[in-house]
Amino acid sequence: MSELGQSEKVLLLLGRAFREIREQRGLSAGELATATGVNRLRIVSLEEGRLDPDYELLLGLAEGLGVRASRRRGVGKVRREPRIPATPPSAPPRRRG
Repeated sequence: MSELGQSEKVLLLLGRAFREIREQRGLSAGELATATGVNRLRIVSLEEGRLDPDYELLLGLAEGLGVRASRRRGVGKVRREPRIPATPPSAPPRRRG
């Protein structure tokens, strides 16, 4: 196996961080997908380091997990409570746009 490049290492670390926070919140990938409107397979791919996400995807998932992202500094702060409930709502959330 070849060594990972810098970008692959970053994607793996990012994915691990998202998975860790999601699990700390007690959410499955499916529950996060339902609550945020992001496809579950995209979430799993991100967590496994196989997806190079765009800023909007990261921002939406971070918000759903209760992580504030600073666009200027690229620094995130974890809030105590996520913005989404642990139990998915009965109707999917409306997408912004």
